[in-house]
Amino acid sequence: MGMFDYAMMLAAIIIGLALTHLMQGIAGLISGKVKVWWVHLLWVAFMLLTSVSWWWSEYLLRDLPALTFSIYVFILTYAFGIYLASALLFPPDLTGKTYEDYFIANRNWFFGLQIGLDFIDLADSVLKGRTHVEALGTEYFVSTGAFIILAIIGIVTPRRGIQAFIALTYFIYQITWLGRLFQRMQ
Repeated sequence: MGMFDYAMMLAAIIIGLALTHLMQGIAGLISGKVKVWWVHLLWVAFMLLTSVSWWWSEYLLRDLPALTFSIYVFILTYAFGIYLASALLFPPDLTGKTYEDYFIANRNWFFGLQIGLDFIDLADSVLKGRTHVEALGTEYFVSTGAFIILAIIGIVTPRRGIQAFIALTYFIYQITWLGRLFQRMQ
């Protein structure tokens, strides 16, 4: 086992916990005890895709000439941010609330984490090297900027229609982006 594999073990556990939390939350929806909100489900799907695609794309860091402790902490911070955003979608106790009410009440934290993850992803892309950044193209930077603006709007307004638009935009774009990106990645 190389240093990269060893270092990624803890990150894998953190992402595994994020996926577990999301899947347990989905399983809990089956009981029908709490009213489901389709916008919440889009965010759940978004975070599932984010967790899986993050793990896949972090493999590109194996080519770094040296894996330093600061890079290791950076990777763990990224994984931890994904876990926190995932955990926010399914609170330990939702007594007396709906997922819609809960999400709207906690949207500042969720969107704040999305903004933080966007900035971390920019740094992560730069860390992967010039060739990687060039392969992402201008679209990557434009879409990241657009997502930061959408997240700020999500923080500012609790309006359900706007929240739905933001969730749909994030989700649809992520599916199309990942489909195109991972066709090119080896």
